[in-house]
Amino acid sequence: MKRTLIIIMLVLFPVVFFSCSTFPVPESDTDALLIIPIKAINETETDYFGKYRIRIKNERTNESKYYILSPDKNYLRICSLEPGSYHITERTFIYDKSGKTGNTATPNIRFSLESRSLTILSHVFTFKMIKKSPTWDSMYGNFNAPTTEDAGKIFSILFAKEGIEQWKISSFTKKNDLYSEFIKE
Repeated sequence: MKRTLIIIMLVLFPVVFFSCSTFPVPESDTDALLIIPIKAINETETDYFGKYRIRIKNERTNESKYYILSPDKNYLRICSLEPGSYHITERTFIYDKSGKTGNTATPNIRFSLESRSLTILSHVFTFKMIKKSPTWDSMYGNFNAPTTEDAGKIFSILFAKEGIEQWKISSFTKKNDLYSEFIKE
């Protein structure tokens, strides 16, 4: 039993420890990588009490996939979409404790993914906690245009990751004037 536990720890520790600091290597022409930058602003002493679920729709097939945005991350990395044109058609608040859903909106943000390329979404998802009254805090989330500070932060975080150099920067990302000043080729 002890030996099995040691083997499990030796296998799981590198996976857990190094998965946060490395990026997958593109292995085929259907590999594409999407980064959704995330920013969290907390103007209260309350912890965040929810996440947002987004729906990404493939414009060619009309198939949708759902992903969760969390305020404790700097970005969401999505490797499960093939090259093509997409749009984010929905964002829905999900309460942590109950799992119930709250408000839903339709951001309709369009983007494209290219083969063996990294695409950084041209919007930042911002979580915000505000004090509505002395006894009531409220949490919001929405997509916003990134600031120069947001762009600099996401590029410094991403390009410190091992394996990022294996990916080309997509033309969609290069077209973004704000991001282009941070791209080194």
